[in-house]
Amino acid sequence: MLIVVNLIVFAVMVAAAPASERLLFSVPEAIRFGAIRTAELDRGEWWRLFAAMFLHGSPAHIAFNMIALYQLGLYLEPWYGSRRFLALYIGCGLASSAVSAWWFWSTNVAQLGASGAIMALVGAGVVSAWRLGPRGRTFRNSLLVWGVVTVVNSVIATANNAAHIGGFASGALASLVFGRRGKDAIEQLSRDPRPPDDLANGVTCPRCAAGNPQGSRFCGTCGADLPASSPTPT
Repeated sequence: MLIVVNLIVFAVMVAAAPASERLLFSVPEAIRFGAIRTAELDRGEWWRLFAAMFLHGSPAHIAFNMIALYQLGLYLEPWYGSRRFLALYIGCGLASSAVSAWWFWSTNVAQLGASGAIMALVGAGVVSAWRLGPRGRTFRNSLLVWGVVTVVNSVIATANNAAHIGGFASGALASLVFGRRGKDAIEQLSRDPRPPDDLANGVTCPRCAAGNPQGSRFCGTCGADLPASSPTPT
């Protein structure tokens, strides 16, 4: 649903913009549609903190963000449930917009895009995976790399790292404070003889529950002896 909403908003922007700006919106056009800028917030237009989450400045901008949202949604929406996933996206997206507005308050910079809300999903996913202990380390580390790469690329491309960092931090904090599924997920995974969060067809360590490759004799995480693994079905 979020991807559809973003695409519809972008289609409306393209249809309403002058033909010369449909591949790259100018600052005045972005402001007209609802981008964040200090001058407008000073006039009380705080609705822009919400609207800016669904605005994008170019086809490439929305393409990269929607691909990221799709990939994260595949894993995190089933984990949190649709309502919690939406609440996380909107609530932490607003927090990201607020951090961005504060950071650029003394400037004339226009701010827009879904990347702050998307980084909130990354931050929440890191905390959720961390709660799984060794069983969630692969997903946690992948999301941490995702976050670092986003920040580094944003420095190179002079993108809005205030929104990215604000989104990541607010998502992580929200998951840490309000997350309720960590215990249930650990109990479910403890009943699973194979660790899907670590390795396909892996061998679960009886001591620390980490996943190990087929044929391993000792756990790569804690060094415990592993039960003999059965051959992988062909």
